[in-house]
Amino acid sequence: MTNCIFAQNKTDHVLCRTVLGVYPVDSPRFTPFASRARFEIRSCPNYNTQLLGFKANARVPSLIEKGDEIVGVIQKGTWIVLQMSAGIGMPTLVARFRKGEPILLGREEGDDGIRYTEGAEYAILTIPLKNILGFREGQRKVYRLKSYGD
Repeated sequence: MTNCIFAQNKTDHVLCRTVLGVYPVDSPRFTPFASRARFEIRSCPNYNTQLLGFKANARVPSLIEKGDEIVGVIQKGTWIVLQMSAGIGMPTLVARFRKGEPILLGREEGDDGIRYTEGAEYAILTIPLKNILGFREGQRKVYRLKSYGD
């Protein structure tokens, strides 16, 4: 038995079977996870992780992103942040749902930890960017993420 399955209609993407976490982005009571809009994190045998985004009632993800070993997860409302460890860098994936569709906002080559602050309506995520041969010294990527809603 294999640890992977192919996504229907996306035969170039292999979905890993081991689910590490399910993160629904809405909160209807008594609705099964499988029919809700959600992110999933899965473990893979040939690389470390996958971030998947499923629209409501979808059996096949419309967002599939490969990742490395996860060192941190932040999820609130319609967005998720994965900070990973990969050699000397700390790549970070930032994804959210917009009008019911999961989208990747960015894959940042981070350097050190991320900073997260939260207000009433928005969260601010700051990612120090990896210094590459003296370039990008002190630079950072800032995301302003709406806490709930599209």
